[in-house]
Amino acid sequence: MKKIALILAMITVLSLAALPVAAVETGKNLGELVQTTEKITIDGKKDTIYDQGMKFDCTLPYDAAKTTDTTIKGYLLWDGKKTFYAFVEVKDKTPVAWTEEQYKKSPWSIDSIELFFDFNNDGKDRDQYRIDNGGKPTYYDSSTKYEGLDKYGFDAWGFQKTSDGYCVEFKISDYRNQVKAGGHVGIDAQINDMKDASTRIVYNYKSSQSSKGTVTKFDYIVLGTKVVTNPVATTKAAATTAAKAATTAAAKTADVSVIVAAVAVAALAGVVVCKKKH
Repeated sequence: MKKIALILAMITVLSLAALPVAAVETGKNLGELVQTTEKITIDGKKDTIYDQGMKFDCTLPYDAAKTTDTTIKGYLLWDGKKTFYAFVEVKDKTPVAWTEEQYKKSPWSIDSIELFFDFNNDGKDRDQYRIDNGGKPTYYDSSTKYEGLDKYGFDAWGFQKTSDGYCVEFKISDYRNQVKAGGHVGIDAQINDMKDASTRIVYNYKSSQSSKGTVTKFDYIVLGTKVVTNPVATTKAAATTAAKAATTAAAKTADVSVIVAAVAVAALAGVVVCKKKH
């Protein structure tokens, strides 16, 4: 019996060892990210298709006692392959002027927007993409790197100054080649709001404000299969043409009705005449 029990125990251990190890996922599900095949121009101007993407904002700071007058509205899409598009509108009533010195010394100490990706959603590696209020991009990974933006999927970026802030646009590809439809991607967003050259207030995406850029605390998105497109615009000229066509068709229908009615009256008159003759 002891031998049988030992054999069974060994089989159990070997069976468990043979089971695949499930990926460790972090955070909570933020929802499904829709796809688009629309051409998006990366220039810091909002393409219409963004309105159909996932919305995000940054409203809660690291330190809840701090306040800021800076807010954002963000939009996120993907192309169904490996590329992500993000557009962010920033309203900043107290901007701090961009300087080359600050950009070279500590680019995080400039009014800016950052996006964080954990393409494998395993809480191990993060990719950090930033665009500041001077339109300058920077990149970090978990080891802190600056150069070679294209090597890390930072394909393109856009920037526009506005009357009450600025807009930034990201085109980011999964250079690790890990994403696919149905997969999960860890994500976070962050505002760097400068009050002066050394005072920074940091806000994170509202659902994961406790992350503070820590990859193990990122929430995640599900890469969806639903494809969104821009609605077909009906121009005024097209609408006028359609209205004229409908009017013409109605007029033709009316003309036929009149003719039919006239023929019917004439036929009836002929019958009456015939009757009188008899």
